[in-house]
Amino acid sequence: MTMPIQFDQSQYIKILTDAGLAPEQAAAHATALVLALKQPVAMEADLIVQRAELRALLEEMEARLEARLLAKLTVVLEEMLDKKLKELAERLEAKLEAKLEAKLEAKLEEKLTRKLRPIYAMGAIIVIMLTITMTKLFL
Repeated sequence: MTMPIQFDQSQYIKILTDAGLAPEQAAAHATALVLALKQPVAMEADLIVQRAELRALLEEMEARLEARLLAKLTVVLEEMLDKKLKELAERLEAKLEAKLEAKLEAKLEEKLTRKLRPIYAMGAIIVIMLTITMTKLFL
């Protein structure tokens, strides 16, 4: 929206000729000034509209940038979280494996000891019987 500037070309030519300028030069000056004044001039209302449009554009760009940053941040955080979870899972698995191995060893040793007790007892009885037999033979 532009508002033309009011300009009286003939009055301008008269002022210039009265000041001593040749009529052709005064007319040329007037024509040049008319052309210059026909150029669009921004009014306050135009500037207000432009500011509003720029603000809207900036808000839209900010929203798009925020969305892109949020998406990238989400990807980075997911990758970091996956890495941490994997590390934790590996450490937990190692701890559980060690504990399970220790428990299994203890149970296995207990079962073997329980099953071998009668054999140890029989071995002890055999040693005692052999000792008694050898003693009787040699004495």
